[in-house]
Amino acid sequence: MTILDAATGGNIEVASIHADDDDEGAQGAPFVTLMALERDDPTGDGRRFADDPFSWRGPPIPLNHMTEVGVGHDGAAVGVGQITQVRRVVGDELAALMLDEAPPADAGIVAFGRFLDTEEGTAAAEFVEQQETPNISVDGGSAAGVGIEFEEICTERDDDDWCIAGYIDFSSFPIGAATIVAIGAIEGAFIRLATDDEIEAAEAEAQTAAAVTTRPRQIEIPALPPVEWFANPQLTGPTPFQLNDDGRCFGHMAAWGVCHTGYPGACVCAPHAGPNGYTMYSGSRAGVLCDNGTHVKTGPIVMGTDHAPKYNADGGIVGPEAAMAWYADNSLAIADVTIGEDKFGIWVAGAARPDLSPTVLRAMMGSAPSGDWRRPGPGLDRELLAILMVNAPAFPVAEMALGVRGSDGHQSIDVLIASAGGVELARRGADERAERVAALDDLQDDDARLARAMHNRLTDELAALTLRVDRYDRAMAHLEGDAAAHALAEIDSRAE
Repeated sequence: MTILDAATGGNIEVASIHADDDDEGAQGAPFVTLMALERDDPTGDGRRFADDPFSWRGPPIPLNHMTEVGVGHDGAAVGVGQITQVRRVVGDELAALMLDEAPPADAGIVAFGRFLDTEEGTAAAEFVEQQETPNISVDGGSAAGVGIEFEEICTERDDDDWCIAGYIDFSSFPIGAATIVAIGAIEGAFIRLATDDEIEAAEAEAQTAAAVTTRPRQIEIPALPPVEWFANPQLTGPTPFQLNDDGRCFGHMAAWGVCHTGYPGACVCAPHAGPNGYTMYSGSRAGVLCDNGTHVKTGPIVMGTDHAPKYNADGGIVGPEAAMAWYADNSLAIADVTIGEDKFGIWVAGAARPDLSPTVLRAMMGSAPSGDWRRPGPGLDRELLAILMVNAPAFPVAEMALGVRGSDGHQSIDVLIASAGGVELARRGADERAERVAALDDLQDDDARLARAMHNRLTDELAALTLRVDRYDRAMAHLEGDAAAHALAEIDSRAE
């Protein structure tokens, strides 16, 4: 099969778009795409990609095909192919790929892959084969904890100071997928069927890269980490703990509103810090020496053991001192972090310890943090003593925000059945407490210290009332007519 080479005007041989019928499990046709370009000028849809903004998650990356005209990439047939290699190209390598009519670019993102051997994949390959220069567009996603970052730039305003022209300047744009489109916004981006030589070269490069990445290696973690690694990471949502290639680690160790998985039938949530903050976790240490010569107060993240037991051999409660001695004697410290709270949960931020073996780093990246909270004395608030990396955390952190449940201690899970009037009071009470919690959230630091106890109590009351309303709604949802009336009468009689 031959297609027109856009660069030379001649014909070049490409692989067949159809898999060999005798090749069991064969993939579809190979493709090459210049899917994004970096330029100072904005794209046709008002986006500017300059100064190396692109990143990508580890392949495979989905290739979609937009089969209908719609807003954005609505109507795309998801999963017509897979991108298996991605790299940034500049200079002569970029020039060899650029279309003749395309304006210059500073860099480009080139990718190789194959269409799926499915009806949709074959149709997409045929579409690409039939078009002179098929367009492609990239979809934003996330990669290694990096999110989309941008600034809205206004270039023209009217007499009333309303912005009437401008563009979005992306400083970070992780590529989550690519979509074949009829009309592309990035001028010069394209996708075409790949030549046999291109595929052989790409596959050879992939094998070399795979051989390199599978060799045991040591991530180079600085002995004097940057001081900014230990600052509040300013997370924009519940964020699972993650370790970067440079040794930086950050994320939430627990999110507000997530029930402890070890208490079936009850909702026990991660507690807020008490009056002493997190001093039992990090206050007694000199801290980490950073690259600017300053020390930062930190606490260790450990692994290689179980949580300290709750009870000793005599049945007594294991206190904070014995628990901390357990971790000191039985665990390996793998990271040093600062700790704090935001509106999503309890965050940690810091650095892995230098000279960790590849085996330990691999285990660390496959685990999640789990806290150990204990009361230093009767009637006192629970305080965080240790953070242990585990396979299955009791407070799993999802990337989507969860509804608020509460902030401390066991909550009764006895079924609460209130009368209709009682439920309405609960709704009004929940609304009132929600407003008061929001008002407390807005207080400045000096006032917030005084209001912390009230804030936590109101949050717990709000969670309990919300739970009552929810249980009432679920109990009544399946009842109709006489059954509902009978249930309400039974509820009223119990409430009297």
